Amino acid sequence: MKEADWFNEPEKTPSASLYKITAANADQKKITNHPEGFSDENPIYNANLLTWLRKSKGLTNSDVWTADTECNDAKPWIQETKSYAIFHK
Repeated sequence: MKEADWFNEPEKTPSASLYKITAANADQKKITNHPEGFSDENPIYNANLLTWLRKSKGLTNSDVWTADTECNDAKPWIQETKSYAIFHK
């Protein structure tokens, strides 16, 4: 994946997606596809669960999404939040 230039204007900033990177050979596979105007950020990986924030460029709140490690069956989990954390027993 090509690195993007830095912009101070939000409308020029590229939208982030999540990628799975294989450490052995640095292969990159895009695993999230967000709608136009959104960005996938702040992933947390735990056992067989992947969570992340799907942010809209025009809104202050985000939705927390969840999926398996290959991003199959991705779906919104928590709506209208600014941040999140995962705690274990």
